[in-house]
Amino acid sequence: MSNSVYKHFVVLAVLAFWPTAIYMAHRWRIGRHSSFSHHAASEKRAYYMFAVAISLESILYLLFGYKWLVPTFNMPFVFGALLGLAIACHWLSGLVPETKGWAYIVHRRAAYGVAALFLPLLALIVLQSSVGLFARTVALIFLIIDGWIGYLYLRRPKMQDNFLIYEVVYIASMPLVMLAITYIR
Repeated sequence: MSNSVYKHFVVLAVLAFWPTAIYMAHRWRIGRHSSFSHHAASEKRAYYMFAVAISLESILYLLFGYKWLVPTFNMPFVFGALLGLAIACHWLSGLVPETKGWAYIVHRRAAYGVAALFLPLLALIVLQSSVGLFARTVALIFLIIDGWIGYLYLRRPKMQDNFLIYEVVYIASMPLVMLAITYIR
């Protein structure tokens, strides 16, 4: 299989996760104060849907990242390492439900690990001259937005009343940047 085929895996990854996440948030209406993970942990069926969607998405992002993105744009080693760590944390946050005890701790650390890793990943994309100017601009905009959301989350407890809205914006940033890198040059 040609490496150029892996380029389109980013679309498949988006389609593996987002329809499931939107369906779950609509079907199991816990509220805007809860994360996608909390929605997934609310029922066994929701958990299995979420775990399958995130597992499939993670595999697709791994193939996209290592078979097409990193080699095509000659991304630095540190980008590849952070990308792998982010995908692993994302996958772990999908498999370990946000419930109680050790599962809560593991899930939270993995989920917040992904969120923290988005910032250096976006910064590396902004700095990578082989990536098109439009995609680097989109990455910069999301770097600023995600940084601001992170700041608000840490500094303003009231923000958590609308956690789901902020989470959607935050986690949509990386797929949107990846789509811009892939399809707009």
